Amino acid sequence: MSNFSENLKKYRKEKSMSQKALAEKLYMSKQAISKYECGTNECLFDTLIDIADLLEISVDELLR
Repeated sequence: MSNFSENLKKYRKEKSMSQKALAEKLYMSKQAISKYECGTNECLFDTLIDIADLLEISVDELLR
């Protein structure tokens, strides 16, 4: 599992946000978030920025 996958799950849970809630805010499916967290799909750069903004962290924190 990549740092991104682990960090996405960690920071999402810190915000007490479900995969479904995050997906809805990003206008994508819950399955897409699940695949990011499992490391089976990679995230587009624009989506990465949107995720970081929603979780109130930097892209750097999300990736490292």
